[in-house]
Amino acid sequence: MILWPGWRRLISGFKIKWNAHPKRVNFDVHKVAGVVSAVFLVFTFFTGFCWSFSEFIKPMIYAATFSKQQPTPVSVPISGKSALGLKEQ
Repeated sequence: MILWPGWRRLISGFKIKWNAHPKRVNFDVHKVAGVVSAVFLVFTFFTGFCWSFSEFIKPMIYAATFSKQQPTPVSVPISGKSALGLKEQ
C-alpha cells in the first residue's frame, strides 16, 4: 500500500493502459490487482482479529453502538414436557 504509485494521482492509479507495451500492461494489471486484493486482505485481517480477541473487541462494539451487553441465554426445561431427542427437530 505504501509503495503503490497511484497515491499521487488517485484516478490514474486505477487505470490500465491496454494498448501500451506488454510490460506496461503487466505493471498496470499488477498494481490494480494489488490494491483491490489489499482491500480484501484488510477485511480478512479485521475479521480474524475480532474473532481472536473477541473478549477485548466486544466491549468496544457495545460502546460504539451505544447498546448494552445481552445476558447469556440459558436453557430451562419446561415442566411436564420431555426433552427432545437427537433426531427430533
